[in-house]
Amino acid sequence: MNVPLEDFCNLPWHDADIHRFTVNYSERETTYSEQGIQSVQIPVEINPYEDLSAFKKLGLSSARVTITFTKCWMIETRIVACNANGESISTVDLLAESELLTKLRSWPSGSPRMQHVQISGSGGSVLDIVAECVAVDETETPVR
Repeated sequence: MNVPLEDFCNLPWHDADIHRFTVNYSERETTYSEQGIQSVQIPVEINPYEDLSAFKKLGLSSARVTITFTKCWMIETRIVACNANGESISTVDLLAESELLTKLRSWPSGSPRMQHVQISGSGGSVLDIVAECVAVDETETPVR
């Protein structure tokens, strides 16, 4: 289900376990403005102590969901690989202004609809994703 990025950032993501981070590239011939990263998928499991009512309002009943960013313009990652317990989400922020947005908006093919979401992990990892759309869908099978 597509969710406005502002609403997405306000969902109760704190302490959701991150299971994977998958970048999907275009597999077909595209125009210049469509080339590159088509989507980023992040299957997570919501902390069982979080109130799931915000997810239920979106029609989701499972604590296992996949976050999918589409129409991605740039992704920067700093993933701490030595975290023995895996990574969980600490914060999700929508950055109104950032160095990434300034750089991308200066490009001739830049889009006024792109927005910068920063996901910070409890172990020090950071995902910076500049995209136009995000969807949250239930994961049908166990993500681990």
